[in-house]
Amino acid sequence: MTQLSLGGLITALLIFASQAIHNPDPFTPKDEEAFKTFLDSFEEVELPFVLDESSFYNNGREDGIRERDDLLPFDQLDFIPYKRPMYSRMGPDEYMPEAELALSDDFKAIVVAGKRPFERGAGYFHLITYTNEGTPISYKRIAGAYGKSEMVRCTITEVGTVLVETCLNTWDDNKLVYTEVTGTESFFVTETGEIETVEKGFDKPIQEQVKSNPERASSF
Repeated sequence: MTQLSLGGLITALLIFASQAIHNPDPFTPKDEEAFKTFLDSFEEVELPFVLDESSFYNNGREDGIRERDDLLPFDQLDFIPYKRPMYSRMGPDEYMPEAELALSDDFKAIVVAGKRPFERGAGYFHLITYTNEGTPISYKRIAGAYGKSEMVRCTITEVGTVLVETCLNTWDDNKLVYTEVTGTESFFVTETGEIETVEKGFDKPIQEQVKSNPERASSF
């Protein structure tokens, strides 16, 4: 019984840690030119920016996977602060550039797609913020697909809020026909690039709360 309880506790802690917002310890990147080269791999996008079923799935394909092979080169992976160790049991994850977000002139913000080496499509997405010199400030997993049955989708708004929805999917003839939202969560990116939790299970979208409360909008 003791071993089972200990194992359950360890599992719970690992799950919690995987969902936490991470503020990594500062490290010195190779150089600023290398960081600029890294950013060049990411396409600048307009806000709001959305990650939804089209980011994970290819409707009509039997396995539903949207394949990705646009991997970041090995020499740029030093800028991924949460990358899996090179000699881990499953092998290192692979990372793909998704988007650069124009949130502020005071820091950089990107979205990175990731997948395990045996997967063909992106399994998860992180929002990462950096100083303009390339030192990570904060990062958070914001979207992902867990097979065809469940996904976490998100919208990043013009004011820096990140609206996250956990969804259960219904498929018919290899097409996604219905999505049920089972949970919500929201974050925001501060003026210094930190990613902070707003709330879970909100009753109405954060955009509406911001519009109805100017003081709250200024704090975002």
